[in-house]
Amino acid sequence: SVPGINRVLFYLDDVEVASDGRPPFTARLDFADPPRLQTVRAVALDRNGLTVGEDALEVNARDRPFRVTIDALTVAGDGALNVEATVGVPADGALRAVTVDRGGPVLETRSAPPFRFRLAPDTRPASPAGDAAAALDYVRVAAALTDGRTIDTVAVVGAPLIDDVEVNLASVHAVVVGADGTPLRDLPRDAFTLRRDGKPVAIASVAGADDVPLAMGLVIDSSGSMTLLLPITQRAAIGFLGNVLRDGDRAFVADFADRPRLRRGWTLELPTLLSGLNGLDARGATALYDALTFSLLQFDAASDGRRALVVLTDGDDRDSRFGPKDVIRAARRAGVAVYLIGLGALDGFARNLPERQLRRITRETGGRLFLVEEETALTAAYDQIRAELRNQWTLTFYVEDDLDDADFDALTVEVDRPDATVRTVVRP
Repeated sequence: SVPGINRVLFYLDDVEVASDGRPPFTARLDFADPPRLQTVRAVALDRNGLTVGEDALEVNARDRPFRVTIDALTVAGDGALNVEATVGVPADGALRAVTVDRGGPVLETRSAPPFRFRLAPDTRPASPAGDAAAALDYVRVAAALTDGRTIDTVAVVGAPLIDDVEVNLASVHAVVVGADGTPLRDLPRDAFTLRRDGKPVAIASVAGADDVPLAMGLVIDSSGSMTLLLPITQRAAIGFLGNVLRDGDRAFVADFADRPRLRRGWTLELPTLLSGLNGLDARGATALYDALTFSLLQFDAASDGRRALVVLTDGDDRDSRFGPKDVIRAARRAGVAVYLIGLGALDGFARNLPERQLRRITRETGGRLFLVEEETALTAAYDQIRAELRNQWTLTFYVEDDLDDADFDALTVEVDRPDATVRTVVRP
């Protein structure tokens, strides 16, 4: 037996569906078909039927946006305020804390559901007559993830709760370079302006690269024409991985010929990633756009934050089922900047790179195209990509609807520097 616990009740979406009076207190639950977001709650009772503890778990929360809502806000007879909130944590995030306040210091904190708060009666002095702003009594509930992301919502005490408008947090990742192409550092937060169709958009936060983790894919062309180039590209790629990744960053390694192959999946371990570059065998045709599309799909399982795909190739695409438009669509959906390195005659053989298509992909996803003809230029290209990724800026803002292709084109970032050029990638 478990001391103090006589029975456990199980709830599915706040409806009691099972109970168990014997340890280990288990239940078999029937979830919705097709799957949807649901909440499982377990309540432990003592011998007198009094609650001694409870916990809750959300299931089928994949791809859920980061969101916080206030579900109930009531004033008790003694003047205390009861607050109930729901927090949607994305599949790639971990909740750190949920706090509640009334326009001042944090009053209570929770680290796990259920998010139910009882706030003591408000003892603040009455506001001056006619001071409507001061008289407004509101509650703010804020959620923070372990990776630094935050979101909050407010509700006015005594006003009806409105739940038909969903406000989500989106982000724009920006690279800001000067006239010489070098990334600009140490910009003040107020130097940034975000616009949508030319109209200013309120910026919720601005963060530098050190504050936002990087999720990156490194992809190497291993088709037959790469036979003499693989040793060179392997050396350059190993140096790049070792220099670009920091604590908290994640990456994967893939290669491709007539089909893509995932060499190492998402990991924080640099030695594991480097081992994925060993044993590459150059053979087969080139299916570049298939490899790009396949690699972008890997970001469905990536952590949030900044995202980039770095691809090295030496040849024209001849075997893909997908095309440049599919690549751009997938990159925009995943919020990934695509960097492409096109190899020229490093081994003395001329190559027919689809420069126009490659430039379009990088331009419309916020990345860059590098065309190199010698090994030193290859190393320099990786160095420039590393410099950009280590000096990226992240701007977050609130949106009421999901972003689409038109929104991607309508969003622009401006910087209060006359010599600055900005490239952006939107993270829906």
